[in-house]
Amino acid sequence: SRTIDNYTADPTIVDSVSGITHTDKDLEEKVVYVANAQTATFIYINDTTKRTLDTHNVPGKYNQPIDYTTKATIDSYVNKGYVLVSDSFPAGAVYQADDTANTYYI
Repeated sequence: SRTIDNYTADPTIVDSVSGITHTDKDLEEKVVYVANAQTATFIYINDTTKRTLDTHNVPGKYNQPIDYTTKATIDSYVNKGYVLVSDSFPAGAVYQADDTANTYYI
């Protein structure tokens, strides 16, 4: 099967066929490409102490929307007296091929 970056083929190998002539019927082999698994990591940090308060790992697939919201966790910390300094998770974010690009600091 042909290689497509960030996707896995199924089947990965298509057997060759010999002895085909122009009068033979067409042969087809279905190959399905599935986006590779990725993980988005959300790290909640206390900006004063530089201590990690919480980490959430959210699995998904390459180039698919990251189905997550930081709101509930932020609200929980605000209710405990913390002040939101930053939230690097953009609206409409999708999983990138490199999981380090899927890391967000809040």
